[in-house]
Amino acid sequence: ARLLSDEHVAPRVDVAVDRVRPVVDRGVASARNAARSVRRATAPAVANALASTIRTLDEIENPKAAAQVRDFGVRTGYLEPVKKKRSAGGIVAIVLGSVAAVGVGYALWQAFRTDDELWVAPEG
Repeated sequence: ARLLSDEHVAPRVDVAVDRVRPVVDRGVASARNAARSVRRATAPAVANALASTIRTLDEIENPKAAAQVRDFGVRTGYLEPVKKKRSAGGIVAIVLGSVAAVGVGYALWQAFRTDDELWVAPEG
């Protein structure tokens, strides 16, 4: 049976697949184009619906569900990720850290500088 299958059935299947393959490829390409068109046309409506759902969930104080809907929207590409804003406390901490680093640098520079005029011999 295997020998008959290899000699007679397999070549006929290969020929049939080769005949059908271009039609299937065109169908797949056509389906992809249609999906892109539908996504382009429906993306604003879906994004508005997701944003409305998130606002409603925030209003009824259900942050977990709102976060899940927001994550779904970001994952599917309908919503943009939420950008975290820097708070005043974070900015103050960065400024204070920078000032402290500058102070340490100045102290080290003063400690290790070579100044010829530090030891002045008395004249006389």
